[in-house]
Amino acid sequence: MRKFLGVLAVLSAFLPAFSREKWTEEEANAWYAGKPFMAGCNFIPSDASNQIEMWSSATFNPALIDRELAMAQKLGFNTMRVFLSDAVWLNEGEKFLDNVEKYLQIADSRGIKTLFVFFDSCWNAYSKYGKQPEPSGRHNSNWLKSPSFEILGDESRWPELEKYVVGTVSRFKDDPRVVGWDVFNEPGQIGVSVDERGELRGNVEMFKKTEKLLKLSFEWARSANPSQPITAGVYADDKSAVGRAMNPIQLSESDIISFHCYGDGKSMRANIEKFKKLNRPVFCTEYMARPFSAFDPCLGIMKECGVAAYNWGLVNGRTHTDRPWAHLEKDYPKGRWFHDVLKPDGSPYDPAEAEYIKKTMGVSEN
Repeated sequence: MRKFLGVLAVLSAFLPAFSREKWTEEEANAWYAGKPFMAGCNFIPSDASNQIEMWSSATFNPALIDRELAMAQKLGFNTMRVFLSDAVWLNEGEKFLDNVEKYLQIADSRGIKTLFVFFDSCWNAYSKYGKQPEPSGRHNSNWLKSPSFEILGDESRWPELEKYVVGTVSRFKDDPRVVGWDVFNEPGQIGVSVDERGELRGNVEMFKKTEKLLKLSFEWARSANPSQPITAGVYADDKSAVGRAMNPIQLSESDIISFHCYGDGKSMRANIEKFKKLNRPVFCTEYMARPFSAFDPCLGIMKECGVAAYNWGLVNGRTHTDRPWAHLEKDYPKGRWFHDVLKPDGSPYDPAEAEYIKKTMGVSEN
């Protein structure tokens, strides 16, 4: 019996606690109460073109991460949104989590807390662990859907994804360096639309699987009983194919409400007013696409409204997100940056913009 109890104790250390419920409005607001204005960016080091290059042990670069987060700290940024990689976890396991720990140590030393992202429906549908191709120079040419269609389309492999989510959350579930868990970035970004009869058109199979995986992602993250909030950001119009399928799940399952807004100040205020009605903390986890969405006034509006803010991009590099989305390339002015704030040497793309960020974040020029 003593031997059995010893084995049971060892096993229990690796099992998540009882799955917690979605936070009540009161619990969510109590978690957010008293926190300083949180603002930062969607961060990937400038030498990485995608999630695999950031996290793979062969290319993980703590020195550069520290250098660039020091730049963020000088701007006054105190939080980052960072995409994880199921591909690296599947191939490296604990080594991947050790790299996440190293990243957190660096970020914490710079006064930066992190919102982690598990899955993503954007950009390239297939990926391969290992050396990545050279980026083409176009906007996010190497960015990867996560999971790849190979795994998304094969539900027999989804237990691997569950282990990735539960294992990661379990390791960091009480870590004060972690702001929260964004389980799925822009789910359904796979070219599906609604026709005049209200029927789905496009890659309906993968769209339906994404909808199913989105639901499971919340369940898996919650099963690890994290002390941090769980969310997934709304980005699509309620009447669109994505909005009809994904928005209700995202809003009903999230502990805190998050959204994306690449519109102007008026659009930002409208989104904030809409989501504040749900009586939960609100995060804008993507914004800033010049000239449509700018720090001034959007960052100031979010500070005024108590909304956490994450623009897209810090240091321009291998993602080439200074270039616009493909449908804007033809008429986009040469030399104008779309995303990103700093050049690799730390100098700002727009000095006046950088000064506005510092002023809004309360950085003193001593």
